[in-house]
Parts: sequence; C-alpha cells; structure tokens
Amino acid sequence: MRNVDHRKMSFMILAVLMTVLAGCAQNPGVKKHFWEKNNNLESFRIFCSRDANNNTPVALDLVFIYNDLLTDELLKMDADAWFKSKPDFSLKFRNGFDVMSYEVVPFSETDTVKLPGKHRKASSIIMFAKYLTKAGSTPADMTVYKKPLIRLEKDNYIIVEE
Repeated sequence: MRNVDHRKMSFMILAVLMTVLAGCAQNPGVKKHFWEKNNNLESFRIFCSRDANNNTPVALDLVFIYNDLLTDELLKMDADAWFKSKPDFSLKFRNGFDVMSYEVVPFSETDTVKLPGKHRKASSIIMFAKYLTKAGSTPADMTVYKKPLIRLEKDNYIIVEE
C-alpha cells in the first residue's frame, strides 16, 4: 500500500513539474538559461555611400531590447514612427531598452563599434535608419548578426555579415 502512495506522489510531482516548465517555455517574460546568449551581436561597422539619403545625413538607432513585449511593437513601426515616439517609449519602458544613436553623413565610414556592456542581455536588437524615402525606413532585426556591416545606400540600407 505504501508503494502505491509513493508512486502516486511521484507521478503528481512529475506532472506539476512538467506543467511549470512548459509554462515557463511559453512565457516571453522568463529569461533564458544563464549559459545561453540572447543575441549574437559582437560589434558592427557603418559605411555610408556618397549619395546616401539624397546626400543628407542618415539618423540611425540600434535599440537593445530587454523587455520582449516591446519587440513586436517596435517591429511594426517604421523609422519615422520610431524617431517621433522614442521619447514616449523612454518614459513608458524606462528600463526595457537602450539605444545607440548615430547621425551618419554621406561618404563616411566608422571603425568597428563596441557595444554597451549589457548588450548580451538584450533579447532583441532592432535597427532604425531614417531615410527620406519609405524604402529605407523599414526596421531591421540585428539579433541574428555577429559582426555586420551596415551599408547606407542611396534609398535604403543593406546589412551584410563580415
């Protein structure tokens, strides 16, 4: 009789444990294991062509997101919407993201850019480039890149892995 109770108890504990673990895997607020990296980005470079953005500077933001709920919202925006609403997002999601901002002039190139110390904790990294045309204002998911070169061209950007 005692073995049956022990088996029932073991089964119940196992069932509860599996339910809890399955719930954690689906919850976007739960962090990954400490040994897993949230993103691959190590550094990046920027090259801006001579005729980029009709010979005007390109505003460029890299947004390091620590709050997963923010990722979907930002990926729905174009660059114009991001740059207009950035102050509001800063107030609403105070610790939910960090931003590296650049004003890149035509016919220029940066050296390899080092990233902020806690960038590895970012679950997503999104780039916004403010172009005069709609084609260049689509956000880019930078999370998958390791050492990208961001090429700012005439009407849009191109990202290539180096």
